[in-house]
Amino acid sequence: MPKETPSSTDASQLPSSDSSKALVDRINAYHYSLLTKAVAGVGADAADARKGVVCSSFSVCHAVGLVLAGLDDQEGAFSSDRTITNSSYNRDLIPILRSVAHPSPSTTIAVASSVWIRSTISIPQSFSTKITSMAGSVNAVPNLSAEAINSWISETTKGQIGPMVGKDVEREDCALVSAVYFKSSWKTKFRVRTNDPLEFHTMDGTTKPLERMTCTTKYLVGDDGAGGTAVSVPFADGQCVARFIMAAEPPSVDGNKDPLTYVDIMRLCAENTRSVPNMLNVALVLPRKINLTSSVNLLKVWKDSDVEGSTTDTSGISFASLTKPMRFLGETYRISQAVHAARLSMDENGAEAAAATVIVNTRSMVRPASVVFDRPFLVEIVHSESNVITFLGLFTGGTD
Repeated sequence: MPKETPSSTDASQLPSSDSSKALVDRINAYHYSLLTKAVAGVGADAADARKGVVCSSFSVCHAVGLVLAGLDDQEGAFSSDRTITNSSYNRDLIPILRSVAHPSPSTTIAVASSVWIRSTISIPQSFSTKITSMAGSVNAVPNLSAEAINSWISETTKGQIGPMVGKDVEREDCALVSAVYFKSSWKTKFRVRTNDPLEFHTMDGTTKPLERMTCTTKYLVGDDGAGGTAVSVPFADGQCVARFIMAAEPPSVDGNKDPLTYVDIMRLCAENTRSVPNMLNVALVLPRKINLTSSVNLLKVWKDSDVEGSTTDTSGISFASLTKPMRFLGETYRISQAVHAARLSMDENGAEAAAATVIVNTRSMVRPASVVFDRPFLVEIVHSESNVITFLGLFTGGTD
């Protein structure tokens, strides 16, 4: 069974320190960095991303914390101003994990992690303790199993996230997995208007009719000063809200707002409306069904962050150092796979969302190169001392 963060929390578990709050800010900003990269075609298909994309940097940052738990060297930093360092990262992350996972009768929030390590590798107790503190467990296995990893992800996300690793993971040494699941109903249920379609402006400047849902009640509404709007809609117990952010103008047909520019306009609107919302009586209209599914190759994202002049980073945090060899559990490792998948669905009843991140480590020094003789070849029998060839053969595939 997946191991989840504690369901009860006192004030001491909340992220009250300045450093934890700083990490919350960076995690929030990293969402927009991941989304922007996907729209730009970094780590994802740009055409698909421009039709809709969803991500959870919360899950990604959780998975990174699992990697850091096993690093020998804690001297590095993930932010240019060094406010987020390797050594402080998990110290500040753990209170955030504990504060998020508060299930209630009407809301489910599950945060879990699991680590699979080849049993021939020495696992320090300190590593297992750190993983446990991050809602996780360590599994020592003879060989990694794609079926076991994918089954754990599916179980933890209530079937929302499909298979994320293939059979090739069984040749690797360690897999570190984070999963997050959310489900809740709206505090005020929406009404469906099937006979009055919403003319929705798509990212390419065209419009399409969509079923609409409406609800008239008091919402937190923010204005960015340029006509952009954000509306916060509470879920049933008030523990979480959904924020809907909209730029002042729809995407233009003449191309004055390309997708990257338009996403950045919405990001700025989100930032400018976060701190000063007003409670207003609003008749809110939304598309009835919002369904988003995405996957991201994080290795490509992190490598792009290491490119000088990269214009898709908006968070001030970079995991580019994870693309280099590292000292993990006393040996030299490299990350061979890092993938992220997320899903979000909303309708008149509420919302369901899930995400998972898989980081696969392999020992750099023990992975031999493959040399496959799959074409005609010569074979010599050589006397080592004299270096004389005693036999020479030509093999062309014959079996006689």
